[in-house]
Amino acid sequence: MKLFLKFIGLVVASAAIGWAQTELPQASFLQSLSAAERQAIGIDAMSPAQLTALEAAVERYRNREVEKSTEVAVAAAVETVRAEQAKAEPEEAGPSLLERAKVLLSPGTEIEYARVETTLTEPFKGWKKGQLFRLANGQTWRVVEGNYWAAAEPAGKAVSIEPGTFGSFFLKFEGISKRARAEPVLR
Repeated sequence: MKLFLKFIGLVVASAAIGWAQTELPQASFLQSLSAAERQAIGIDAMSPAQLTALEAAVERYRNREVEKSTEVAVAAAVETVRAEQAKAEPEEAGPSLLERAKVLLSPGTEIEYARVETTLTEPFKGWKKGQLFRLANGQTWRVVEGNYWAAAEPAGKAVSIEPGTFGSFFLKFEGISKRARAEPVLR
């Protein structure tokens, strides 16, 4: 929000500069010329219609320059805000989850998950939401739903990872009828 307000301020300031350049009383181009300049350009030899056309052309040129300077100021404001936003955004600690998954699926691709059987590398005391399980096959899984309390058992308890519907997975522990809904923890 702070960056947005700064951007708005820069745009308003740019517009005010452009407005000031067009709205302040300006001497006509012809009146601003010195006698030497008038003689060098040949102003005194021009007809009133030619002088009016010249004054209009100079005014159009001034207006285009004001528009260009306003556009440049707005572009500079946008770049300033983008640069500050880039500084404000925290850098990622590494590749994103999608980059780490390294899976590209095209429409119509069928996905098939297999049941994985392994063992726990740590003692088992049940589970709760957010708990991590490190498995003997090198995977780590996080419980995302459910809880279960059990008497402590030593490391090596058998566990299977079973695919569910809509891409969900469940941890099924040996000797327990309940399952823990879980997700893989990608490194």
